[in-house]
Amino acid sequence: MLPRLLDAAVALVAVLALVRIAMVLPSRATRNDFAAYYASSRLALEGKDPYTTSLLPVYRSCGFALPSSAPTPTNPPPLIWLFSLVALLAPRPAFWTAAAVQAAGLAAILWLTRRLLRGRLGARGWLYVCTGVLASEAVFWHFCLSQVQLVLAAMMLAGYALLQKGRPNAACVAVTAAGLLKFFPFVLLPWFIWRGGQNARTRSLRAALSLAAIVVVVLATGPGWWLDFFRAPAKALLDWAIGPTYFNFCVSSFVTALGSLVHRSAPPGALLNWWRVGCAAGGLLIALCYLACRRARPDLEAEFCLLSLAMLAGSPMGWGYYFVFLIFPAAVAVARVGRRPARPRVLGLAGVLLLANGFNLQWLGCGIHDLEILFGYAPFYGLMGLILFFAGELARAPGGAGN
Repeated sequence: MLPRLLDAAVALVAVLALVRIAMVLPSRATRNDFAAYYASSRLALEGKDPYTTSLLPVYRSCGFALPSSAPTPTNPPPLIWLFSLVALLAPRPAFWTAAAVQAAGLAAILWLTRRLLRGRLGARGWLYVCTGVLASEAVFWHFCLSQVQLVLAAMMLAGYALLQKGRPNAACVAVTAAGLLKFFPFVLLPWFIWRGGQNARTRSLRAALSLAAIVVVVLATGPGWWLDFFRAPAKALLDWAIGPTYFNFCVSSFVTALGSLVHRSAPPGALLNWWRVGCAAGGLLIALCYLACRRARPDLEAEFCLLSLAMLAGSPMGWGYYFVFLIFPAAVAVARVGRRPARPRVLGLAGVLLLANGFNLQWLGCGIHDLEILFGYAPFYGLMGLILFFAGELARAPGGAGN
């Protein structure tokens, strides 16, 4: 009787999580990243360069909420052109279409996760995983801020599924496409090329195929736009990356936050060197995770999870909504701990997952700025905990269920 009541309570939490998202969506149709995506894509449809043309006239004509500073497109040209398919619609239908596409991305992630775990999670375990995903702060803020990472995560997971099925060329195409929309997925492309090739020749051909695809897309979307993309939003991106902020949960942001504790009220420019050190540390983390994959016996599942997590931690920006990439690694961790449910492993994983979802724990600082910063990076601690978990999986096991 008690397990059924618990299942009913968990199902109710899932329903409430969906209601929470549905209630906040209507208020987001005229603001945040949707407005910037829509305005820049409308300019593209009109034949104007969105990186050098003001977005404000489009904001005003569409009735979007005006931001505190002039909006600047920060997405590569392929994403602007892809979103122009949505921007053909009027703003309100376009918003709901974009939200539906992201919901489809979430459904695809859950479906692929279910298939890739191959029954290693029972019906109850799967219910708990789905509820945890729907109730997560990452998914909520993803929809709240009208992001696109759910589709990217689905593309990356589809690439991994293709690699598992022995279709490395298609897998590399999927990862390359994701990287052209947002650069950080390129972190995993070398791994896909490496694990998909049996020898140096096939790996070289696969790398050449990926490079050719990148060149074709750059030429098709306009080299001039790419130059403007690298110039125009650079200052805005740097200001956001340096922060520090309670919503950027990567190594460089954390190191920069520590620098702010040392320098006390220093302007962002004074923290530039700390940010550079943090970026170097993030790159080192990615390299170490690659090294762990290279030295361990093949375990594709653990390697993919480890490098996906390192991608988030090591990139110059790791916004909270990027944590939708944790859906598959978290489910894999739950399944692996479920096979050997020793109390320390269960409690440790539970603590790590709670930290990864602790987007608003800065209030534990009780108004003390230093403590607010330290507690505010709880999701970063959870992310690092998952990295350690999969590094341990690679070090401990000769081969995992992902082979």
